[in-house]
Amino acid sequence: MTLFQIWLWKLVLEAKYGNVERVKLVLPRGNKFSLWWKDLVGLGVTNGVEDDWTQHVFLKKLGCGGSTRFWLDRWVGLAPLCETFPRIFKVSLHPECVIKDLGEWVNDTWVWRLAWRRNFFIREEESYNNLMEIITPVPITKEEDSWSFIDGGMFTVRYMYSYLYKNILPPSPLALCSVGVIARVWESWAPLKVIVFSWQALFGRLPTHGNLVRRRIIIDGEASFCVFCNGARESENHLFSSCATAWLVWSKVHRWFGLTSVLPNSISSLLESFLTCYRKKKNGFKGVLLVWHAVIWVLWRLRNERIFSGTIVEPSEIFDRVQYVSWKWLLAIKVNSPCLFYEWCVNPSECIAR
Repeated sequence: MTLFQIWLWKLVLEAKYGNVERVKLVLPRGNKFSLWWKDLVGLGVTNGVEDDWTQHVFLKKLGCGGSTRFWLDRWVGLAPLCETFPRIFKVSLHPECVIKDLGEWVNDTWVWRLAWRRNFFIREEESYNNLMEIITPVPITKEEDSWSFIDGGMFTVRYMYSYLYKNILPPSPLALCSVGVIARVWESWAPLKVIVFSWQALFGRLPTHGNLVRRRIIIDGEASFCVFCNGARESENHLFSSCATAWLVWSKVHRWFGLTSVLPNSISSLLESFLTCYRKKKNGFKGVLLVWHAVIWVLWRLRNERIFSGTIVEPSEIFDRVQYVSWKWLLAIKVNSPCLFYEWCVNPSECIAR
């Protein structure tokens, strides 16, 4: 990008968000804002932080006041002066001026030159005196205003990500799951679209009834309950893990592989426990993970068939479909060493190891 292009882009940003070095992170009035700006502001809103969350990681160093608005920016005290002194703010002649334009240098000493639309009333004179007591001790220099990052003055992506993760972003549904295991979800032999689907399920991003109610797409009611057991509101963790139907399917899968373990009640913890004994075997890990993806995929497909077609299936039928779907996926990978379907049903570990 050339210097001329950078200069033009700067003009565009100034016209859209104002001629200041750092814009307050709030949505402007009307609908004239970009989607990425809305997302940045929304980071705080999702976790109950209604104010500008960036004020906690960026510190402003006041210099000449050329980019700091006297009344509207917070540069002295705990709030903008327009909120601290609302009476005299209403009679200010320059309510949007920056500090630099409201004073002058006299013999290297900064002197305030505040202008007003009329003379003060008695109460306003008291507010004015309090205002001068607050702003007079503040050092004004001839240097430009600047912003510094709270972590040593230099901006780092690592610190910003850490701050957002700890203070702004909502708790992750994967908090109890090993990060290493989650990262290896993508190493499965399952089709890519299935892996992407499972990834969305792990992060609670599927259009389950619970999510649709929360987004106000459907009304909360009996229709938001699990279609398999009708015992709880449908969510990713319930549908794929704690639901009685899902629990029976996972139990059959565990016995199929000769595994014995207590099934956890979350999809992420289930993934970790399911792959523990295969973690050190590359191909074994990929093959078992293929079956895990197949269970998630089949449960969701049958859930949709139940909703839209009224199809009712027993857990044993769901397990049979898991075996068939996972076998078809395995054949697409092991072209040179295929296994028959009955071999897959009898000894899946041997078929994976071929």
